[in-house]
Amino acid sequence: MDPEVLYESIYPQFQIFRPLLKTLHTSGLDHFSDFREVVLVTMRAAHYMLLIASFVFFDKITAFDAQNIAIAIYKHVMSDGEEKIPPVNLSKNPDTHSQSFEAIRSPIRSWALAEEAVVQLETFIWRLKSFVRDGQFDSTGFSKLSGKMNDQLANIRLRIHLTAPSNQKYLNQVAYAAELLRHMETSYVLLQFYTLEGDRIGRVIHLLIHLNLELITMFDRYGVPDCRRKDYERLLTKLTERKTEYGQLFYSLNGRRLAGARVAFRSQMSLAENTLIVLKKAIGHIGC
Repeated sequence: MDPEVLYESIYPQFQIFRPLLKTLHTSGLDHFSDFREVVLVTMRAAHYMLLIASFVFFDKITAFDAQNIAIAIYKHVMSDGEEKIPPVNLSKNPDTHSQSFEAIRSPIRSWALAEEAVVQLETFIWRLKSFVRDGQFDSTGFSKLSGKMNDQLANIRLRIHLTAPSNQKYLNQVAYAAELLRHMETSYVLLQFYTLEGDRIGRVIHLLIHLNLELITMFDRYGVPDCRRKDYERLLTKLTERKTEYGQLFYSLNGRRLAGARVAFRSQMSLAENTLIVLKKAIGHIGC
């Protein structure tokens, strides 16, 4: 592969987000108010650097050429001007079977679009989970953004299907994000009816709804139990005890006599029990 072709195909991507990368390098994270933008740009930059490294691994270009390409990109990112800084000392006799500029640029562009969609998806999941903090659900913040987040998820789903339709891992992430969003929407509606200001039975259901929301923080961005966190078993024990406590309290208040409360309680209790079973099964497995 001609190293000049590789450089010319990757350079425009760094030209797009050069100002942000330079600011990030010189000023750090404190300069940014939108964490998602930083994640997106740094992930894309890292992926392009890994792409260069992969060409070395598969003997498509030399390590020396890869180093000079990376240096040229770094110098361009850190420069004050818009003029392209070409790499120096590249090989003069590239592989005679090297692809044309258009042939290499097309798959790189498709790959970049897929990776961008995945970063947006993972940021979307992170944003959803951020509504649950210390066992409390920011229902006000969620209600303001839920409509917009439905639109965002629809756009992300479309981009994933267009750029990576056969990648089951990405499709599973989309399904998990959709399930997470539906769960929060349902919880928000129930919390408007079962409030802490209501009767004692309603308060128990309110606490159980919050418990189920807290349980979602025990999963990673793929919807898999995040058993690698150091407090996993301790927190799991604590949540199990709370589930038992809410069940005992509900029955002590004779909540079964109220049909509506009984249905809501059983639904939330069943959800908590099933989620806890999944979380407990992960203990002792490989990676935990």
